[in-house]
Amino acid sequence: MKTETFTPETKVLAITWYIPDNWYGTNQRVILTADENAGFETAKEAKAFNSQLRAYVKQKYSISQKPAFTTVEKCPTYIYCSAGPSYSCTNIFVTPADLEAFKAQYERTEEFRERQQKAEYRRRMKEFRKSRKGIAA
Repeated sequence: MKTETFTPETKVLAITWYIPDNWYGTNQRVILTADENAGFETAKEAKAFNSQLRAYVKQKYSISQKPAFTTVEKCPTYIYCSAGPSYSCTNIFVTPADLEAFKAQYERTEEFRERQQKAEYRRRMKEFRKSRKGIAA
């Protein structure tokens, strides 16, 4: 997906993070659009994908940040600074279909199954402790 297909007013969900290195570091940004050619109409429409985008970035890039509703204009890839280091950022565009495909792939992994088993164990132990308190009272 290319940024040329979007106008500066196109509304998107984005997560930006900084990756330190030995020099000035780099920035990366994952941008979620409604489809390959259009952005979201309203923030309410985009809000439905907040948790999916957050989970996608957390699993794929190990970054835990909240998405922000913004425009493509506020997601520059390069800003020249004559007096200091220039700002550059890699934009990675995804669509809800990409999120669904990643989710389906992740749910088939061993890591996902282990997490599900641990969550089920914690839920059962919580119920057990709660029932034990009821007996003691």
